[in-house]
Amino acid sequence: MAFKDILGHKKQIRILKGLIRKDRIPSSVLLKGESGIGKRATFINLVKSVNCLSSVDYDCCDLCNSCRKIDRGIHPDVRVLEDTEKEITIEQIRAIEDFVFTRPCEGRKKALIIDNAQNMNLYAQNAFLKTLEEPPPDCMLILITSMPDLLLDTIKSRCFQIAFSPLAAEEFRLFAERLNPVNETLKALYQGCPGALFSEQTETEVNNFFAKLKDMEAEEAKEKWKDGKEMKDWLGFGLVYLRDRALYALMGDESPRLIGLRHTKKTSLNEILRAYEGFLALFLRSDSNLNKKIVWNLTKELLMFQR
Repeated sequence: MAFKDILGHKKQIRILKGLIRKDRIPSSVLLKGESGIGKRATFINLVKSVNCLSSVDYDCCDLCNSCRKIDRGIHPDVRVLEDTEKEITIEQIRAIEDFVFTRPCEGRKKALIIDNAQNMNLYAQNAFLKTLEEPPPDCMLILITSMPDLLLDTIKSRCFQIAFSPLAAEEFRLFAERLNPVNETLKALYQGCPGALFSEQTETEVNNFFAKLKDMEAEEAKEKWKDGKEMKDWLGFGLVYLRDRALYALMGDESPRLIGLRHTKKTSLNEILRAYEGFLALFLRSDSNLNKKIVWNLTKELLMFQR
């Protein structure tokens, strides 16, 4: 895939191609925006275009040895550091210092991509800050995050920041049509976030959501969430579920559904909106190490209207 093959993000791509054309590529870049909207794919193409052996119009050819190696994840000058479930530690940051501060082996520039950069713990962020303060001349440092507020202000201030937005409806529709077959549940849930269409876990996660919902009707839960990420995902599905319940309260069986049950009793819209506000407040604070037992009891109380 080259820049020309990416749907949407035209402004961001125009900026990146302009930086390549002027040979003014920043030493450190921060990409921010929702998960699954194409941040990583866009910047993999930046790395490919900078190192392409047959670049045309400041875009990668997608065919040369350099492009193929980057696509396969075996290029010696490109490294991706990510951890989607656990924290990124200071040891991981220190381990990449030799890579960052050595000259490229094959390409024009080296690239270190830290995906889910918000998962760096405080010690890791402070260690990485030292690298940003004295950036290596031949290496691009690329941070990708869906939660920029969890990064130190001193890190953000030293990065060239580019914001990404979800795809427009028509762009998302064109992307979905490339997949065969299209998972309609995912398509409805993740409007504007094409990366999520590749998930194979959504049906399982929806089933788990309703299983936990049923547990809340009992005096004692069979089990709570195993970690903070599972709790946050559950709260996210809870917001979608309450959205479905609100539409059902307004429209009955004619209401559009994402994950809500098709046949369910009507409930006071005010009660549903109260629950939604409570879920939203918890969801926005879910990266702050909330106590799972307390959150469980709060959500159970918010959903009392179901009984």
